[in-house]
Amino acid sequence: MSSNFIIIGGVSGCGKSTVGSALAERIEVEFVDGDRFHSKKNIEKMSAGIPLNDEDRSEWLHLLSTFADENQTKVVACSALKRSYRVILSSKSTSCKIFILDLPESVLRERIIKRQGHFVKAQLLKSQLDTLELPPPDEKSVFVVDGNLPVNVIVEEIISLLK
Repeated sequence: MSSNFIIIGGVSGCGKSTVGSALAERIEVEFVDGDRFHSKKNIEKMSAGIPLNDEDRSEWLHLLSTFADENQTKVVACSALKRSYRVILSSKSTSCKIFILDLPESVLRERIIKRQGHFVKAQLLKSQLDTLELPPPDEKSVFVVDGNLPVNVIVEEIISLLK
């Protein structure tokens, strides 16, 4: 495997945690759910339906970047919505690859509405989609993956892209 820091990204409801956990289990490495590391202030803000801005996300992104460990591969679920965020996330790794799960807005909205116990609500979806920057061709370590595929198919596609 050519990467030691694997980030599963995308907007809320795309399946980051599900795919990240399944991938980590499949390749037998540690999985880190980035949502667990949001500050109390950020969780309160999102719970109230208020979108996070770059300043809100900065400390969180820098914290997640510290999970990069050259001696141990990790899979991290984190939105990684903008190129500038992905630069921060990969700043402490020499071999980071990021996979953005892409789905239609209608599917995302349905998933978020059905999801229970999560602080991100459907009203934040539009702001996340507006913030999302799909990678341009020169962002070589970032890949867009069809998030509508079955989880096991997504995992196998990611594994093939890691080689």
